[in-house]
Amino acid sequence: ACFSAPLPPAPTPHTTAGRPMGASPRFAAAASPSVQAGDGPKPWRRLAVGLGGLCAAAAIVVAGAGGRRGRRRYVAGRAAELGSAAAFVGGGAPTIFGGLAGAQPASAVGKLSRKRDPLARAAAVAQPAGTSAVDGAGLSDLFGRYQQPLAALRQAGAASLDGRDELELLRFVLEHRGNHVAAAQNLEVVSKWRHGAGKHIIDAAARAIEAAPAGNVWDNAHFLASAPHIEKIGKYVTPAQFVIVPLRNGDLCSCIRASDIDDKAMMDEVSVDEWVEYFLFLREVASHMADELSKQHGRLVRFHNINDFGGVRGMPDERFRNALSKSSELSTKLYPGLAGMTIVINMPSLMRMMGSFLVPLFPGATKSTMKFAKQPIDYVPDMSDVLSEPTKSRFISDIEAILA
Repeated sequence: ACFSAPLPPAPTPHTTAGRPMGASPRFAAAASPSVQAGDGPKPWRRLAVGLGGLCAAAAIVVAGAGGRRGRRRYVAGRAAELGSAAAFVGGGAPTIFGGLAGAQPASAVGKLSRKRDPLARAAAVAQPAGTSAVDGAGLSDLFGRYQQPLAALRQAGAASLDGRDELELLRFVLEHRGNHVAAAQNLEVVSKWRHGAGKHIIDAAARAIEAAPAGNVWDNAHFLASAPHIEKIGKYVTPAQFVIVPLRNGDLCSCIRASDIDDKAMMDEVSVDEWVEYFLFLREVASHMADELSKQHGRLVRFHNINDFGGVRGMPDERFRNALSKSSELSTKLYPGLAGMTIVINMPSLMRMMGSFLVPLFPGATKSTMKFAKQPIDYVPDMSDVLSEPTKSRFISDIEAILA
């Protein structure tokens, strides 16, 4: 019943300078140009941290040389902001951007993962399609375009189909750019997990979906309350820090503000495996919902990830980073073809100024699926505000402008 509920009102056909009416032009995204996949993470991390450190040091020197206490405090504050953000990005961007609220494409798992994992090696044969390659096409067009790989996947993965329909198989094919061999290997891994180690997660998600109240596309309170280990995680992760919001075209957006999570206290109480189960439960529910919405809208619905950097002052707890990294890598394999764009909002002011230097240093697979808001979204005191009007409509319009 929850899947049949109406979405927010459809956007008006009138546009202003190519953007949806109501969206602020200052929120148009700085789209990252695509580069060849396979760039290693180490050089860009070192450069990112190095550039951030140099700029932070320079700012501190300026602050010390300043004549007025207020100016010194301001510049020193911006320096600390920049340094911690640079370290945050340089040390953990693939984890934070890809894992905090979503997953990287299979090609972003990394060279070491491909060496260890036959599935990742197979995925590297055919790099996954970016969202821009398919998001403008209807489902009927995609089914026609990938008719042969879909038929080959049905034959090669016959033992692992588990009654999956064409839309579910299409996501596997898209994730592996039509490589039915890699898609079949991925399908086998997913089938084994769903019948084995992940069965309790699948069963819990099915019960939550069945009991979901009608009237909402996504009921944050219901699904969060139904998640595994919520009695622990719910003390630290609430709608004030994390919500999922539907866009008007059917796409779903998970929105998280990590700086408001007491990650150290949480990880003192929550194990890495418990966080992973919580994360995968929400991804399972979102996957079902995305497929239902895709059928309603006749287009491939994606799951976008909004990372709010407001208030960031340093790296997350190491255990939390490990939990995010593990859940990100698993969700990549277990829910292929679901992840959309990663949107970064409210980056520190000096970090935004450095964006033109840092963004080109990101690995290609990460860079091609990221967008940055040009200006702060400074009207959301906590994330739960985007669930009600008037903030909801304004927030959705601004996110749609970033994605446009």
